[in-house]
Amino acid sequence: TETDIGRQLPKRLRICILGGTKFTEASSELMVSALATKFCERLNNMVVVLTGGMPGVQQTFAQSLGPNFDAQVHLLPEGKSSDFGVGTDIIAGHDLPERMQIFGSLGHVYVCIEGGPGVAKEAKQAFERGAKVLPIMSTGGASSGMFDFPQGALEKPDFVTDYQWSMMKAQGDPDATASAMTDVIFGIAGKQTESAA
Repeated sequence: TETDIGRQLPKRLRICILGGTKFTEASSELMVSALATKFCERLNNMVVVLTGGMPGVQQTFAQSLGPNFDAQVHLLPEGKSSDFGVGTDIIAGHDLPERMQIFGSLGHVYVCIEGGPGVAKEAKQAFERGAKVLPIMSTGGASSGMFDFPQGALEKPDFVTDYQWSMMKAQGDPDATASAMTDVIFGIAGKQTESAA
């Protein structure tokens, strides 16, 4: 169950990476790599990164984080492994729908890149239970509002500045967008640490 898996994770802000199983745009792959680099620079030892062990966005993010990022976990249905070569695989559910349900229940923050109906569904579940869903809208697909992506997640939340929000929509500067997203998460992680203290 989610509770059992939650107990196996370090007590930190949980960041779930949501994205398509293959890249539609080459620019999105650059974005994912840039974001992983910023995570390594600013968020190592502060957050836990969770993926669903899928190819595409999740695999590229995990492998770009690399072995030096101290807490990355891949949630997989029974009998599956990520084969990412980094992070820890944890069994979450008997099949993919159950794994998706658990993944949508565990995170505090969901970062969305591209994606199809599955990404939209997981984002919607997370958003409806009050998690922070942050789409990089410039990457298109579910993250730009397609496939019944939660409309409320496409409106700027209070904890994101106008500049940061504009960078999630802007194309052409993956480093700047990655920095803005990392700043947002750094701020959330800092607040969570204060409230836990």
